[in-house]
Amino acid sequence: TLRDQKIYLLLEATSIKSEIYGVFSCIQYIVEKNLLPCIIYTDSEYACRVYNKQYKAIMHKEIWKMIFDMSNPGITVKWIRGHSSCKGNLIADKVAKLMLDIIRNNNFN
Repeated sequence: TLRDQKIYLLLEATSIKSEIYGVFSCIQYIVEKNLLPCIIYTDSEYACRVYNKQYKAIMHKEIWKMIFDMSNPGITVKWIRGHSSCKGNLIADKVAKLMLDIIRNNNFN
């Protein structure tokens, strides 16, 4: 099930996998809420380039399959510099650190 896949992805997390999963979560939300057209900004150059078919997915193919299965021409993924003054990026970094602390403190490893 999708729930089981999400739990597996969280337990087997790496920074790259987490970035890709962030894009997946955004796409899933956009599609479910029909918020098209929409732009997703990410500081993961790898995730952006694979989504835009500039790179071939060589890691975490299970997540990329889910992403491309949901993909929609109304969704654009753009890269932004990480740890920049972009307010959304700063908030995302704080949330990511908070979630990592929650996972570590609850022994989900």
